[in-house]
Amino acid sequence: MTVKQVGAQEGYKVEILNAKSLKPGKSADHQKLVGDVILQQGAAKLFCDSAEINQLNNDFDAWGKVFINKGDSIKDWGDSLKYFGSTETGKLMSNAKLKKGNTLLKTKVLYMDQKRDIFYYLSPAVITMDQTVITSKKGYYFNASGKITFKDSVVVKDPEYTITADTLDYYSNSEKVVFQGPTDIVTEQDSIYCERGFYNPNTKIAEFRKNARVASEENILFGDSIWVEELSGISRAYQNVMLLDTANKIKILGHFAFFDQNNNTSMVTDSALFIQELDDDTLYMHGDTIRAKEDSAGVKSFYVHYGVRMYKNDMQAVCDSMAYSFKDSLIRLFRDPIVWNGKSQLTGDSIKILTYDNKVHRLFIDGNGFIISEADSTYSFYDQIKGRRMIGYFDKGKLKTMDVKGNGQTVYYAKEEDGSYSGVNKADCSDIRIRFEQNEIGEIVFLTMPAASFYPLNQFPKKDAKLEGFLWEITSRPYSREDVFRTSN
Repeated sequence: MTVKQVGAQEGYKVEILNAKSLKPGKSADHQKLVGDVILQQGAAKLFCDSAEINQLNNDFDAWGKVFINKGDSIKDWGDSLKYFGSTETGKLMSNAKLKKGNTLLKTKVLYMDQKRDIFYYLSPAVITMDQTVITSKKGYYFNASGKITFKDSVVVKDPEYTITADTLDYYSNSEKVVFQGPTDIVTEQDSIYCERGFYNPNTKIAEFRKNARVASEENILFGDSIWVEELSGISRAYQNVMLLDTANKIKILGHFAFFDQNNNTSMVTDSALFIQELDDDTLYMHGDTIRAKEDSAGVKSFYVHYGVRMYKNDMQAVCDSMAYSFKDSLIRLFRDPIVWNGKSQLTGDSIKILTYDNKVHRLFIDGNGFIISEADSTYSFYDQIKGRRMIGYFDKGKLKTMDVKGNGQTVYYAKEEDGSYSGVNKADCSDIRIRFEQNEIGEIVFLTMPAASFYPLNQFPKKDAKLEGFLWEITSRPYSREDVFRTSN
């Protein structure tokens, strides 16, 4: 039997296309349809076992194998449907399903708004898209745009990743995922957190924003925004960037970072700061740019370029550039390097610092080694030691002994027990050993026969007061971790 419903307002009229029988409803305005019922409103057709329609306002209830075909590839199923014709809204109940393309949604109650072309659920649902399964407690499907908004306890399980989120938008047309609240993402390589951002599985491009964090086995990257391109292996981080190397207790800070995963290289700049925990102290190092590289064996090297300034409590340094390789555990300072330890200033053509087990062990000065220690600032007295090469030995992070090898020269102001100066000892000796006490020169030992002269203080020639190459650079010394950012003396 085919019947057409009449008398309804044109915008929302419900037509009866088929029913095996028509019966009176629960009131005079109601009509009950039984058997192979087909109803239509606009482009949407509904199939069910039975239905009851209010002929005044086109409200109806449908029962038994309810199926809706909207004509735009959207299909809905359920055991029953309550529909309000005037507002074109309804709810599909008991084992409700929605399918469009490869997307299948299952929930207890599915709400629909035909005018706005929106479907939504307010109880837990499961959404399947090929191999991806999404669960959430609430969700909204905007048919025209293909956007699905998942809310409350969102979990996405995909063969390549798992996402747990507060709110997540999915665009079925592009498969793009947009994060709208606290979100955790776990992949085979990384664990990711953000509070805003997106991921496009087609382009393999992602952006993580607001308290963003990407953690791998040994590294954690923080930033206000982290941009990841999986296909090229290129990533970028912007503002409040921190790269944490948990294995080596190293932090690198800055406001811009660039990572090339394919070549195992990275760069941090814009207020770049290298921080490493060393024994009971911490090393701070600043330069214009910090670069890192990892070789095929997984051994890391760090490079700091231009205007390097370094601070730890008992040692400071400046130079033009620095290289730090974990292969030999050496920090290499290049171009006009200066190291300060206590009251002593150490310079040379190049300086190397040996560190391992988070401790400083040795210091090597190659070429034109020069140690200056201010003996008395009032009279500008300086103890000085020169040599071709120098090797310093540390104990518990403090410089204890320095060996001078080749062309050794000294100027040393000798003191009496009462602290007064007894004279000046000037000596040339091939090999010299210096012992430090309380970060000061405590004793000078000549290892070979010296050519030495001792002068009373008032008889010491002024021309000999400073050895050739003397340059006191105390104004360049960093005095705190904040001072490593100082750009001028």
